Amino acid sequence: MKTFHRTHTLRQFLLGLVILSGLAACTPRESVVIYVTPTPADGVITQAVAVIPTIALTPSVTSELPLTESPTEPPFVMPTPIVPVGVLPTQGPVTSAPTNTDAAAAVTPGAPTATFGAIIGTAYTLPPTNTPRPTATNTPANTPIATPYTTWPTLDGSRIGIQLDYNVTLDYWYTLTLQTRDTNAGWIKLQANWSALQPNGPDEYGAAFQQFVDYVQRAHGAGMKVLLSAVKAPAWARNTTEEYGPPTDPATYANFLRFMITQIKPENIDAIEIWNEPNLKREWRGALPFNGGGYMQVFKPAYNAIKEAAPNAQIITAGLAPTGDTDGSINDRTYLQQMYNAGLAQYSDIVLGIHPYGWGNPPDFRCCDNIPGHGWDDDPHFFFLDNIDAYRALMVKNGQENNKMWITEFGWATWANYPVDYPTGDDWMTYTSPEEQAQYVIRAFEIGQSLDYIGPMFLWNLNFGGRDPIMNRSEMAAYSMIYDIGEGLRYRPLFGILPQIIMPAATPVAAQ
Repeated sequence: MKTFHRTHTLRQFLLGLVILSGLAACTPRESVVIYVTPTPADGVITQAVAVIPTIALTPSVTSELPLTESPTEPPFVMPTPIVPVGVLPTQGPVTSAPTNTDAAAAVTPGAPTATFGAIIGTAYTLPPTNTPRPTATNTPANTPIATPYTTWPTLDGSRIGIQLDYNVTLDYWYTLTLQTRDTNAGWIKLQANWSALQPNGPDEYGAAFQQFVDYVQRAHGAGMKVLLSAVKAPAWARNTTEEYGPPTDPATYANFLRFMITQIKPENIDAIEIWNEPNLKREWRGALPFNGGGYMQVFKPAYNAIKEAAPNAQIITAGLAPTGDTDGSINDRTYLQQMYNAGLAQYSDIVLGIHPYGWGNPPDFRCCDNIPGHGWDDDPHFFFLDNIDAYRALMVKNGQENNKMWITEFGWATWANYPVDYPTGDDWMTYTSPEEQAQYVIRAFEIGQSLDYIGPMFLWNLNFGGRDPIMNRSEMAAYSMIYDIGEGLRYRPLFGILPQIIMPAATPVAAQ
């Protein structure tokens, strides 16, 4: 059993040189070949990533992003806050967002609306016996990402999504959806918290549910495709109130999905992810077995309900948390195989949802121990590409090589510019600057879009960086592109770069 508390001075120095070289507008570098496709036999990487077209960014005229759009005003057009190529924007202030005053939908101060993202905390350990490391012959040489970009890649908006927190006022929700659309991302993701939407019974259709329905319909009406992730059974459907979990009777979840789809209208829902990270015990407390077989007891009736109520919606398995076997988790690789053992392979029309977080490691890096003295880099679970390859190898092994994977959560965290300490034990959040966050996310999109078995990729997240999550040191605030430390909303560099490098979903770039 090992803990992950190591210094990272050398890594900071090296990455500092990388960023400084970008600020000096360095000359273009040759494309780096990244090997990413596992063979059916052993998952060894053999296929090179295709080269993505590049474009140069235009100079900025302003660094301020107004967030005051009203539904009665003309469509919102976001300025392009990018300075010349090789230089990333500063994090400027924007107008504060109003909070929702509807008591049925209000956020409890100090209590985040949900828990997402990388889940590793202060007590996390990965037993070496549960996560064997690849041998030297199976591990390509680690090559740093080709950063800083001197020209940025062109990305296909039809394969890009962003997850939003909808717990805001109606006017601000309108602004958020337009801002997301104006990044040229084709998708948004929302998480339907069943326990909040139907806290008192299966037939409830109160203010919180009506708000959710309205917001989904408005997002779709603004031209965005919508992915919903439905999670967290209410107390009346469970045999415990401890943390979160599935219903005692899986049929009640299927009934909820039918009810939700009927109210929202199937034409407003493009994809549904069945649950979220069920390999974490905090997400699966209850009567059903805590393993992949227990998840499939929920998946099967849910699949049938979605097919019945929204036959055109893409069905996605729950993205698993990349983690090892601990008291509170099951190794995601083991869990996925348990899902296959319980019948997942018979579903030829589903998509595999994955959450390939990279912690503080760049998207091109591979396990293990890349930087001497740098923690959080000595296990494959900590690497974006290693996670993707592990899932793909299991799909091929179980006869689903023709199915796609959708990355329903990914991102890089940074705790820079926050007035409180980062979450205890999460020192990996200090490894990444806001500028590196932008570089890593864009490079990850570039890698994913070069692979024919990767579908849409959903960035976690747009606006979960509110005052309460920051002051309560919540991990989800570290991933947010918009944040508020009490001085008005501010944006990360990534937020301003995306609109300039994503081709609109209506006119996607040619397939590679």
